[in-house]
This record gives sequence, structure tokens and C-alpha cells, in this order.
Amino acid sequence: MNRCRPNISLDPILWLPMSFIERSRCLRWRQGWLPNNYSAHCLFHPLCTLTKAHAIKCLQMHNRLQLPTTVVDPIAHLLNQLPTRPIKQHVNAPVNWSISWPIVQMLLLEIDYLQHEKIPPTPSETLGQPLLDWLYASTTIIT
Repeated sequence: MNRCRPNISLDPILWLPMSFIERSRCLRWRQGWLPNNYSAHCLFHPLCTLTKAHAIKCLQMHNRLQLPTTVVDPIAHLLNQLPTRPIKQHVNAPVNWSISWPIVQMLLLEIDYLQHEKIPPTPSETLGQPLLDWLYASTTIIT
């Protein structure tokens, strides 16, 4: 699996604006610690161990992120596409972050809770909002 960014550089997860817990979950996914593959069982499928492969299938990540099933790890795929500098132009952006980023954060929240064998709560705030605010502020539409 390709968990790392395609180029050697400072991972944007380390400096892009996001909450502490959002950054922690992104880093834990990137490092293969979320889920941590110990003996936790999936609450939705009690006979299955909560592995990364099971979480991808169980939480329907491909459908929710609108990615083809040929993408082995949908979250890593999107994390690898995070901007490495402020976006100057919003036209024809490869990823619509206003849609994808909150879903990525929701999936990571769900996995974090499932790993601890708890039902995920409904988020009380908009997930991923600091990054979306930064992207919106740094984007200028060029016509």
C-alpha cells in the first residue's frame, strides 16, 4: 500500500490548519495505526477483526468518497493529494475538498470510535472546517 506522499517533502498534514484531533487521526491513518489491528472487533460485524481493509469495506469509503474501487486506500489517496502550498486557482481543482475533506474526517472519526468498540457520535461541529476556511481564504478565482 502507498501510505506515503509521492514526493519527498514536508507532509502537509503537519502544517495545514486542522484541529489537534483531526491531525492526530490523519497521522495515525498515514502511519497505519488507525485502526491499530489489535483484537478489536467491528461492532457492525462482530465476527470480523477491525482491520484497515475491513474498515474500508465496512464504512463504504469508496462510495462515500466517490472514488473507484481500484483505489486501494481511499483515505491515503486523498491525503496524498492535500495541497502543499496555498491554492491560487479553484478552477478545475483535482479534488473538491469542500465535499471530500469533511467525509474523510467523518470516516476517521468513525474508525477511531470503532477501534475502541464504541458507536461513533454525531459530530457536534463541522468536521474539517479549519482546512476548508484556509482553502477558501487562499483561493482566488481567475477568469
